[in-house]
Parts: sequence; structure tokens; C-alpha cells
Amino acid sequence: MLRNWIRNRAKIAGQKKASRRAQEGNTKGKEHKIEQLLFKEFQEARQQGKAVRCQWFRRHAKALYRQQYPDRITQNPETQRLLYSGFKFSNGWFQSFCRRWRISNRCQTKTAQNPPEDYREKVMS
Repeated sequence: MLRNWIRNRAKIAGQKKASRRAQEGNTKGKEHKIEQLLFKEFQEARQQGKAVRCQWFRRHAKALYRQQYPDRITQNPETQRLLYSGFKFSNGWFQSFCRRWRISNRCQTKTAQNPPEDYREKVMS
């Protein structure tokens, strides 16, 4: 690691202060087209107020993969499960996808509940 730091001294010195590392390599995922479509679906779901979790991403990514690459999918005759050749929808892929597209998957906090209308009328009078 030290050898790499010495070799890349100029690049490291040119980075912004307090940055963790320079943007290296490919910032696109293996299946960039699918990730773009998935991000659009994510934005639409968030605008509709839907809860979007990890399994939502995997389910929709697999559906997009089936649409884009039907020739890469086979079905196991014993278990009837679909096998995706050439791509794994792993936890590492999901974390990298969220980092690439700057998605943070957090719970909404500090949301007040609205009391029923009849309760408001009782309190106001």
C-alpha cells in the first residue's frame, strides 16, 4: 500500500482536502443500462410515496434483466427457479449501486400524525 502511495503521490496531493480517495476506475456498473432504468423506477416509486427497500431493488432489477436479456435466463427444471447467467444480484452489487447513484436507504423520522377531523373539532370548540 505504501508503495502505491509513493507511486501516486501527485494524484493524491491533487485531491480535495479530506476526501477519502480519488475516483478511480469505472464509475458505471456492469449492467449500466439496467441500473439507469432501475434508478428511474426508484425515483417514480419515491415520488408516489412508496417504501423502497433492498428487496424492492432486487425484484425490479431482476425484472429489468429479464426484459433486456431474455437469452441469458434459464429455468432450473427441478426447482422451477430462474437462473441469471452473467450477473448476480448480490448484496455487494446493491451496496455499490446505491453508492454509484447516491441512494441512501433510511427510515423516515419525526413525522407527526394527523388527528381525526372530529377530534380537531372537539379541541377547537
